[in-house]
Amino acid sequence: MIFSRFFDQRKQIAALRLDVDELQRKLRSIDLEWSDYADRFRRLMMKLAKRDERAAQAPEGEDPQPVEQESDVRMAHMTPKQRLIQAQILARRTRPNGGGE
Repeated sequence: MIFSRFFDQRKQIAALRLDVDELQRKLRSIDLEWSDYADRFRRLMMKLAKRDERAAQAPEGEDPQPVEQESDVRMAHMTPKQRLIQAQILARRTRPNGGGE
C-alpha cells in the first residue's frame, strides 16, 4: 500500500514532465513564428522608409518610380494583344489632361 502510492506519484510526475516538455516545444514554435513575423514587419518598414526618403528627395512633379519600369516587368508575362491594350491604357494615363476625355 505504501509503495503503490509512491509509484502513482512517479507516474503523475512523468506525465507532468511530458506535458511540460510539450508546452515548451509549442512555446518555442510560437516564439520562432512571431520572430519571423517581426522580422518581416521590420523589413517592410525599412522598405517603406526608403521609399518615403526617395520620394522626399525627388524633385517636384517627378515620380520616384516611373510607371514604365513597373509595367515592363508586368508586360513580359502578357500576350501580344494584352501588351497592346496595356500600352494604350498607359498612353491615355500619360496624356497632359490626365487621360480624361
